[in-house]
Amino acid sequence: LDTLPGRPPALVGGDFNAPADDPALDALPGRREAFAGSGTPPPASTLNPVGPGLRAVALDHLFLYGDDSRGLAWVAAERALERPGAGGLFPSDHAAVFGVLERRDSE
Repeated sequence: LDTLPGRPPALVGGDFNAPADDPALDALPGRREAFAGSGTPPPASTLNPVGPGLRAVALDHLFLYGDDSRGLAWVAAERALERPGAGGLFPSDHAAVFGVLERRDSE
């Protein structure tokens, strides 16, 4: 991503198998995480469900990466797909994470 001219904004999201503050994510310097950026308390876990032998940990993230001067800001972040469906099965072993960005004019 650093090789793109002008470091245009990029959304980078998924299962990183690491908490948001893990040093392994330092490969994305200047990243802005959706929960922290929007002021929304982060989920304790993104695992569905946290069962025996599993610890509650948020491994799934949504980051905005790139030039901050473009005026994009996180305004909301949430977990989704965190409840079992009609058959009692979860849609995935991880909850989805989504965020809302807003363009803000530079002052």
